[in-house]
Amino acid sequence: MRILDQVRGGYDLYKKHPVQFLLGSLLLGLLNIALCFTLTGLHFYGMSFMAFKALRGEKPEIADAFKGFQNFVSPFLAGLVFVAGTLVFVVGYAVTGGLFLYACPLIAEQQVGAREALGRSFRYARRSPGRHILFFTLAAALGYLGGLPGLAALLSLYCTGGITVLSAVLTLALCVLGTFVTLPILFASVAVAYRAAAQEL
Repeated sequence: MRILDQVRGGYDLYKKHPVQFLLGSLLLGLLNIALCFTLTGLHFYGMSFMAFKALRGEKPEIADAFKGFQNFVSPFLAGLVFVAGTLVFVVGYAVTGGLFLYACPLIAEQQVGAREALGRSFRYARRSPGRHILFFTLAAALGYLGGLPGLAALLSLYCTGGITVLSAVLTLALCVLGTFVTLPILFASVAVAYRAAAQEL
């Protein structure tokens, strides 16, 4: 796994279709937040579908982000693994993200079930777990980078005692929207990594 090359490849892919990736991720991401992150797998599936179209030289559409709803059960179940990982905060999220990195891309491209996708991803990633966890951690850090200005503003208001309900809502909104500006980098990078490993999965 060539970590930096694949992350760079994901960023370059995002740059080619920024509007489609941004709006697709934003619309489905907001719905995911509203439903307490139960649509995480469908979010991952839809963005993987968009990334695969872009990798084939096709133009992704915003509606592609919702393709997971046509195959609801498998990406939904796979997504619960990622949600479970977040319950152990950063370490759990990084480990589950790294080991089950290819699950949603596998479901999106090969239409396999959640159990098979999770198993195949785990068996491949365990050959070099450290590199896969590091890759996911780096891609995720870039993906959530856009939320930092809003988070910094919120912390600044809190520390200076100038926080109000309105300012808290506005800075949280800035944090969420900023995250969705950069989050497609994570999904696109994983799609690039999946393509590099596809022959062995």
